[in-house]
Amino acid sequence: MAARWLTLVALVVACLGSATDAGAKPKPKPGYSVKMSFTQHRTWTYYHSQTSPDCTRTEDGNGSEDASFDSKALFGWLPGGGVAGFGVQGTHTRVGSRTHTVSGAECAASAVFPSTWSLVSEGAGTVTYAEDNSGCGPKRTKVSFPTVKLKGNQLSYEWDSTASVPDFEPCPNFEGSNEAQDGHELPGSQWIDVTAKVNRAALLAGKKKVTSTGTAKIAETETCQNIVQGCPEGVTYNATAAVEAEVKFVFTRKR
Repeated sequence: MAARWLTLVALVVACLGSATDAGAKPKPKPGYSVKMSFTQHRTWTYYHSQTSPDCTRTEDGNGSEDASFDSKALFGWLPGGGVAGFGVQGTHTRVGSRTHTVSGAECAASAVFPSTWSLVSEGAGTVTYAEDNSGCGPKRTKVSFPTVKLKGNQLSYEWDSTASVPDFEPCPNFEGSNEAQDGHELPGSQWIDVTAKVNRAALLAGKKKVTSTGTAKIAETETCQNIVQGCPEGVTYNATAAVEAEVKFVFTRKR
């Protein structure tokens, strides 16, 4: 009889414990604000030359641009991850130069260039002009609304459809040939998405500060060999572009 009583008590305690566990509320996840810093650097070069028996026309250029953004937002937990939405406005700076040279006694003297271009040199059957670059320099961007999404231990920083590079005309810049073969297109001026690793366990544990940094790099070269139609006889073509972006996050525990 005593053994049966002890067994009954154990069953009741077990049932009460299960009911308590089933009704217990999950522990709330810690709240965070997150500070984001994004930078991007791009360089490009361009060379195109067309030679005929009595005339050679050459374009030669290079440039770079830098973008910088900083913003803060609240981080919200979602099933399986989390998200933060930013409203950002930053600075994008562009510099560039491109010269046009015509060589050949029969064509240099008659070469015509836009009135806004400046003469670099002239003589001995060769004339060189530089494109107008008065539109280069730093400019403020319009407001855009990128997001950062947490999935597993990965933070994905993604630009939205409103993100756009300012207009720098006139300022020499090259985004790539529209005849480049697939996989050989030059990276353009647009800001790129970046992924970073983060210590998810530290976030869930409520650590006071959690930091994360990620980078993304794209580089490509275009030549006559990877243009769809190739280059006509007498044409030499070479263009390059490289982009490197970095994003930094600082998560700060809310009190």
